[in-house]
Amino acid sequence: MILVVACILPAAIMVGSLIAYQYQREQAQFRSNAITTARTMVFAVDQRLLVVKAGLTALATSPSLRTRDYSSFYAEATATLPDLNAENIVLLGPDGEMILNTLKPFGSPLPANKASQLKQVVQSGKPVFADLFTGAVAGTHRVAVGVPVIDGGKAGYSINASITPDRLQAILLQQRLPAHWVAEIVDTAGTIVARTRDQERFVGAKVTATARKRLSEVSEAAVDSTTLEGVPALAAFSRSGLSGWAVVIAIPTDSLTADLRRSMLWLGFGTLLLLAFTFALAQALGNGIVRTTRGLIAPALALGSGEPLAAPLPEPWFREAAQLGRALEQAAGLLSGANRALTQSEARLRAILESAMDAVIIADEDHRIILFNAAAEKLFGYSRQEALVASVDRLVPERLRDDLAARLDAFGQSGDQYLRSTQVLVGLHRGSEEFPIDAAISQFVEDGRRIYTFIVRDVTERVRSHDELVRSNLDLQQFAFVASHDLRTPLRSIKGYLHLLEKRYGPGLDVKALDLIHRASNAVQTLDRLTEDLLSYARLDAQAKPFTAIDCNEVLADTLQLMDAAIVESAARISAGPLPVVLGDRGQLVQLFQNLLSNSITYCEGHAPEIRVTSELGADGVWTISVADNGIGIEARHHERIFEVFKRLHTSQEYPGTGIGLAMCRRIVERHGGRIWVASAAGQGSTFSFTMPVISEVHHDPAT
Repeated sequence: MILVVACILPAAIMVGSLIAYQYQREQAQFRSNAITTARTMVFAVDQRLLVVKAGLTALATSPSLRTRDYSSFYAEATATLPDLNAENIVLLGPDGEMILNTLKPFGSPLPANKASQLKQVVQSGKPVFADLFTGAVAGTHRVAVGVPVIDGGKAGYSINASITPDRLQAILLQQRLPAHWVAEIVDTAGTIVARTRDQERFVGAKVTATARKRLSEVSEAAVDSTTLEGVPALAAFSRSGLSGWAVVIAIPTDSLTADLRRSMLWLGFGTLLLLAFTFALAQALGNGIVRTTRGLIAPALALGSGEPLAAPLPEPWFREAAQLGRALEQAAGLLSGANRALTQSEARLRAILESAMDAVIIADEDHRIILFNAAAEKLFGYSRQEALVASVDRLVPERLRDDLAARLDAFGQSGDQYLRSTQVLVGLHRGSEEFPIDAAISQFVEDGRRIYTFIVRDVTERVRSHDELVRSNLDLQQFAFVASHDLRTPLRSIKGYLHLLEKRYGPGLDVKALDLIHRASNAVQTLDRLTEDLLSYARLDAQAKPFTAIDCNEVLADTLQLMDAAIVESAARISAGPLPVVLGDRGQLVQLFQNLLSNSITYCEGHAPEIRVTSELGADGVWTISVADNGIGIEARHHERIFEVFKRLHTSQEYPGTGIGLAMCRRIVERHGGRIWVASAAGQGSTFSFTMPVISEVHHDPAT
């Protein structure tokens, strides 16, 4: 029955969600349609006001006003009034005083003008649509349209036509809205001017605070509000760009949600009927399934304990039970074979462990040794019986045992399955002799307890070879320093002698002799530069500094300052994007950028060098920094060759250099854990790129 509920309820929820979604869509469409209706009604009101404005504008051109023949103008206004469909026409003077009013016979005494907005017509010289006010003569609510009378470029009078709420109500009623809807015309102050229902009661009242707030914020919207009668409703409104008035349509909320309530009621009723039917069906089917399943319990328990099936299986009631019964019978036949295979597998595993050349040690979460193979016996000098009663920390010097225990516990809590040492460790032989080892650790959980597996290898020979290599490198570096120094001393002497020879005896020598002196000087200078570059190449490791966080933007700025003379002389244009912060040796990074930029400037022929330095963080978490130029380019077959020492593609007469710069670049990049390459083609410029690990991934100590 739970299964039935699990199947039916999601479908019922989905249907309900679809109904609610459709309802939301219909509501959104309904709101849009309501706003459109309000916009149409605003347009109708604007048309009505424009007709009045046009009639008043025409009346403002009357010659009677220029001659101040107010009697004749009174007659013209009275005749025009039916065409305007207005209540009366009023002529106001420059100070807003009432000169004539068609509600009163001409010449009758007139009260003061109460429509303060109409005074703005003369002041502004523009038409005005006055909000709701009480007429000074009629004493009833009305709105007005006022236009200025322009004489000599100035407004001297204003002609105003007042419209009663009944006339505006007629515009609303022409739209034939549903009977339960309420439409209102609201002026700029939020006062109701006309209303389709209970007009006498609500004209002059303010709309609700919610509607008034939204009317001041936007020109069109549909908001949840409450009518003045206190009925919850959806209020859709549109404000006129002509008069600033708005038409508000209030639609009772009950009429919007009635369809949704009916749909959800029918959905709930249908879901209950479906659940009742499927519960009955599930009860009938479940009884048969339970009987068959209970009959399979005893054979399954027997199989689990390794016993043969004691009795034939019950007659299955459904197909899957028959398949399960046949599977139990097959499992019983396979069980004996599996036991034999397990015994053989254990024997093979034992043989592998015993024949392994590396020491294999297994310890429990208390660090007690539970397996110790033959290679471990030979490596540490303990017999298997001695090791199985000891702790694994017995195999390291006493000063390192606390650290080993802490590292094992931290590894166990990390949840990682494998840990490989990144440095040479120290093992302890039974005879108290220490020796270097390499170890890998893995862990797994067995019966709720953590088990550690150690694979240990003696790396004494590897450490000895490494130490010899370090000593050899130090000897080679020392040799390079001495050789460079000893070479440069006679080179300076030769250079000085050649200079003296040219200075003292140059005037007496012929052209050929002077050419030989120049060639010798150039050769000495090239050899001196080569010696200096060799010395710099040898110093890369000897003068290496520990890595620190280096901003490559600052490195590039320092490089450009050092190369300022070469950049100005070649008229090179160098641009750069943002560069990363990396771990490195600042001096070597400056040297790296200097070599790459120098190459880009040197190998540019016939035009000013254009160089672009960029960086990009790859998906593998490695920074790629590129130096692109518009130089002569490099053929693809030379892309690897140029990074070798003394491998040059041009003679020194064509382009200066010793062929060591790019080799130094590769040494520097590799020391920083990256690689360098070039992408280029002959005549199409070159892009030298190198990688640098992100700052969080550099863990080694480069000083070592």
